[in-house]
Amino acid sequence: MRQHPVVAVRPNEEAPIPDGTWPTNIPAVAQVLREGLDLGPGVTFVVGENGSGKSTLVEGIAIAYGLSPEGGSRQAQHRTRPSESPLSDWLRLQRGVGAHRWGFFLRAETMHSFYTYLEENPSLRGDVPFHEMSHGESFLALLDSRFDDPGFYCLDEPEAALSFHSTLTLIAVLQRIADEGGQVLCATHSPVLAALPGAAILEVGEWGLRPAAWEDLEIVNHWRSFLGQPQRLAGMAEQKASRRRGRPRGGTDSRERIMSAAVDEFGAQGYDGATVRSIAARAGVDSALVHHYFGTKADLFAEAAGIPLRPDLDVPEILAGPKDEAGARLVRYVLDAFEKPDVRRRGVLLLRTAIGSRLTTPLLAGFLSRELLSRVARRLDVEDADLRAALVASQIAGMLIGRYVLQLPALAGASVDELVRRVGPTVQRYLLD
Repeated sequence: MRQHPVVAVRPNEEAPIPDGTWPTNIPAVAQVLREGLDLGPGVTFVVGENGSGKSTLVEGIAIAYGLSPEGGSRQAQHRTRPSESPLSDWLRLQRGVGAHRWGFFLRAETMHSFYTYLEENPSLRGDVPFHEMSHGESFLALLDSRFDDPGFYCLDEPEAALSFHSTLTLIAVLQRIADEGGQVLCATHSPVLAALPGAAILEVGEWGLRPAAWEDLEIVNHWRSFLGQPQRLAGMAEQKASRRRGRPRGGTDSRERIMSAAVDEFGAQGYDGATVRSIAARAGVDSALVHHYFGTKADLFAEAAGIPLRPDLDVPEILAGPKDEAGARLVRYVLDAFEKPDVRRRGVLLLRTAIGSRLTTPLLAGFLSRELLSRVARRLDVEDADLRAALVASQIAGMLIGRYVLQLPALAGASVDELVRRVGPTVQRYLLD
């Protein structure tokens, strides 16, 4: 079974310790140099403001893969003025077993010189006259001629040349590449592009690099606000110009106000209805401050609800291992966690509350449905993935309630190994059989 082209990005032995020098002073770059970065199959978008480091990351990974710094494939040799950061010299890529080797780097700002290079070095396949086309038409022609194999594709702000309808064409191309076993890493400002179904999103900013849901992205909230009241553009621009750069402003009670607002907003709107923006508005703070203190909406809900585990973050990695052992790994993960006294205490409290509360039950169900079950379903290549994921959740929830809440004697007295042996096959059947 083929893996995707790049499984992980790791700092090599020459990587410096992040300090105040560029580019290690960019939080996202510093995080990759400290912790590395795991990349999943399919499409991954890197989203952030200007200067946040998204293009630097994509550029560094593309060059480390062997792609031309100014765009093109592994064979492209054109150069104008070297401007790339040294990041690629500090990275080591973990290649996928049996993965396709083809790759291409589409870098919006250097495509003009790349077209000239293609004219001077015509390929055997033949090319259209890129320079005689509009900016957007030339991009679409390049997609048609170069994005045709399931390799590793790095794109840096490809939406720069594309209209709304042309962006939809790009989305279709990226979806086809993912469906055929290829992999895409794309830096973008486009909320349309980032909405590609099933894509992973990494948001970069002062916090570094973190997974994010599309509806929680700052760029999505900004566009939603603007399109709702376009006359506010002047006021938004003035506010942006006067805003202090660096860590968002917040008083000593800001964190407490955000938490209180989150509890009220989740209670009033439900998990799906509440957004980081609406919670920030209720708390009277900028949404960046919510991200600064808590991270994503899922992170904030987990803390507000006292959720002792984050299966939405861990389960996809558990399912990424050998498929024939996925059920046992999942059951052991949950039971091992609940054997820890603090996790068990908080978990039992949450389970008891969910069982008897008309408010907590739908909130917890909304969180699990969006943040856990939908992620599990995307990992399962079967038609009834949503039902299978829900059955897994019901099986594990029933086991936890019987063992830790009702404390049924035989179930409470069984060892973890025994329960893994007996429950694991059932979960395995729900998952994949």
